[in-house]
Amino acid sequence: DRLAQLEIQVSGKPHDGRMRAALHLRPLELDEVGRELATLFPVLEGIARSASGVVELAGEARVEEAATFVVTVALRDIVATGPLGTVSQLNGSLELTGPEPLVSPPAQLLSMALVDVGIPLADGIVTFELQPDLVLDLADARWRWAGGEIRTSGRFDLDATTQAATLQLEDLDLAELTSEIELAGLSGSGTVKGRIPIEVSEESVLIRDGVLESVGPGVLRYPRPPGSEVENPEGMDLLRAVLEDLHFEALELRINGDARGAVAVEIEVLGRNPNFQEGREVKLGVTVDANLSDLLRSTQETYRIPELIQERLREFEARERP
Repeated sequence: DRLAQLEIQVSGKPHDGRMRAALHLRPLELDEVGRELATLFPVLEGIARSASGVVELAGEARVEEAATFVVTVALRDIVATGPLGTVSQLNGSLELTGPEPLVSPPAQLLSMALVDVGIPLADGIVTFELQPDLVLDLADARWRWAGGEIRTSGRFDLDATTQAATLQLEDLDLAELTSEIELAGLSGSGTVKGRIPIEVSEESVLIRDGVLESVGPGVLRYPRPPGSEVENPEGMDLLRAVLEDLHFEALELRINGDARGAVAVEIEVLGRNPNFQEGREVKLGVTVDANLSDLLRSTQETYRIPELIQERLREFEARERP
């Protein structure tokens, strides 16, 4: 049994019912089904269906009126899959008290390369507290995307089969977003913000009334094929003509649907093309289908373990061990 790597150094007098034990689990590489993780923390069985990576543990167990432990767990490059999704390259150290209830102090920190619940979120860091009954109090979670950030917070029951959250999108670069959309020649400049409410289950990732909107004016350019003419001054021809060099005052996208497939995106834009119809102001609306998860994957940032996470792992390594 690879958990024989757990070293225990006991002090105290067993006959009076009081003992202390120093604990140290040498670096243990988890197998793909993560049996060791559930053995160490049985309460997690069923939440992490599979896990790989390296885990190390140090702390103390006490037997007084009841058995308790206080440990610090170091996680390195953990890949774990649960009922609602997968987390990759999870790194950090966290303090846990248990076994019942299994809880942590506030302000625990973990970083990850990717969390994918149908909407992939990359290069993230989370600040949280584990409360009784496997309630995760998420003080702050943020991921980098398109030059800006996606953020969320809230309380989550880790045993629940459905989770709801609102993603706040801040300071997104329209140039980066348009460069990843598969429309030849599409480009843009400006900044976008918004909010996307999601409801995640094993079957779907539902978005209801998500909104993205421009922060100030910007530009969208989508050139027409050479030689094409404007035949209909009202329909798609008008839209394509205006989009050749659209200087917008306002841009809004409303998003609804299941993010594990194509979602409906209603686009409204107010602006003008200085080279079309003497630059008159136009207000346009169009609805398109888009694959949001593909767009999020295409703009993933390069993952680097944050310095604060590395510092906490170094502190763990530097502690005196039995």
